[in-house]
Amino acid sequence: MNKLLMQKKIEKKETKISWDQPSVMIDRKIRAFSPVPGAWTRIKSHDKRIKIFKSKIILDNNFSGNSNKCGFVTDNLTVKCGKGSLQIIELQPEGKGKMNANDFLNGFKKRDFFFE
Repeated sequence: MNKLLMQKKIEKKETKISWDQPSVMIDRKIRAFSPVPGAWTRIKSHDKRIKIFKSKIILDNNFSGNSNKCGFVTDNLTVKCGKGSLQIIELQPEGKGKMNANDFLNGFKKRDFFFE
């Protein structure tokens, strides 16, 4: 029984991360779209996209950041989500190669910022 199934093309807006969702759902999206086309986000006030390839769910709701707003990023790349948090492990800023979170933070000057 070989049946060919046609699926609609995945649009970029479907791969954008919405940080108000639970961390479990965001992690699933990252895994589903990794490596291609890649789940992505932006740093607030920056124009370039950041693709996220690997993350770790943090179910503890005691977020250690300075803000309770969704999308807030701490100094170890842990992001506040709608429910829980997500630690970014591997990412790729637009125009650069894949890198781990430590390499990204070493080259990024700000320590506390927001993903949008």
